[in-house]
Amino acid sequence: MKYFYSTVSVLFLALRALAQAPPPPPLPMRPPPPPDGSWYFMNMDSLYRTCTGSKYMPFNVTTIGGKNLTNASCKGKVTFINFWFQGCAPCRGEFGKLNEIYNTYKDNPNFEFVAITFDPAATLPDFVAKNMIGYPVAAVDQKESKRLDYRMGYPNSLILDKKGNIAYIGMKAITEKDAQYEVPLSTINSVIERELAKKK
Repeated sequence: MKYFYSTVSVLFLALRALAQAPPPPPLPMRPPPPPDGSWYFMNMDSLYRTCTGSKYMPFNVTTIGGKNLTNASCKGKVTFINFWFQGCAPCRGEFGKLNEIYNTYKDNPNFEFVAITFDPAATLPDFVAKNMIGYPVAAVDQKESKRLDYRMGYPNSLILDKKGNIAYIGMKAITEKDAQYEVPLSTINSVIERELAKKK
């Protein structure tokens, strides 16, 4: 009985000490993202460092012209992949530059090009004709589009080297400017030229 009262006394004193102790300091709040969206591009920089040089994920797409492109079919070639959708204004704004890229390299047997969208395939022929898109386009479902583009957003582009590794990745519209939201066409061309010059 003496042991019981001793134990109860110890517990009582411990509980009273806890009740009298000051509360722990609040956990620091996570700062809100900068209003200019720079947090997103800090994440993009991290993605670029992580992905560049790594093997690109398995893919299998078929263009509206009937050409099937896979990791295996693109092996030994430099492959430019663009992600877009019809309702995306920045995507539409880079159609002209994408035409330039495709027209510059389309006759090179070591180059492949495809622009992937999650828009319904049935809507693409009219849209492509109306907007004078001269390069190959392919449709996949939205889930697959997000998987293939690392959930980056739109527009974005990838360049794969001849071994199927990522040589360039970025969520920026291709223009003539070098800005936070834009990448100059010359930068894209320089990556393509560099990778084409390498041996398989």
